[in-house]
Amino acid sequence: MFRRKMKALHFVLLGLCLLTLSGCKDVYLLEDKNSIGKDQAVLLVDIQGNSAINYIQFVGVFPAINIRFPAKHNELVAIVVPVGTSGIEFSCFTYEGKPSGYIPIGYTARSFGYIPIKGIPPLNVPKPGIYFFGTLNTDTQTYSPTPNIERLPMTIKKYGELLNNLESINFSWPKEYVHSSLAQ
Repeated sequence: MFRRKMKALHFVLLGLCLLTLSGCKDVYLLEDKNSIGKDQAVLLVDIQGNSAINYIQFVGVFPAINIRFPAKHNELVAIVVPVGTSGIEFSCFTYEGKPSGYIPIGYTARSFGYIPIKGIPPLNVPKPGIYFFGTLNTDTQTYSPTPNIERLPMTIKKYGELLNNLESINFSWPKEYVHSSLAQ
């Protein structure tokens, strides 16, 4: 009886591991793949400040969305996610050049180097489009849900052709900067 229960537990754990691995393939940094599928959406995160970061984690979804990238500061990051993803919340980030990880303590572990960001409303992605997730200030470790209108043109310059067929969902492009069908 005990062996059957352990075998069932192993299958459940194996299934969860496979689910975790399969869920990660649909989330990526836009500049890594340079394509957006018809059943995908783009999350824009504005990274402001003099301190560069190289990792962002989103929770509220299973598996958690972990995005590693070359160090960035004062730049907009575009993250591609599957349509239908709901409850995405900003969890934490790490600074470039500073250690982060986990220290084992008995049967658990304590994290270090991960800077938490709290109080951010969850975001749902019900349809294809461009969603502005928020502005992260790395110097003050604060978050704002409002886009900086002066910085949005950086996105148009960097990803313009890739974003042309997507509608902006929760923000408006500044009209004076738009030179394509991105204006909504």
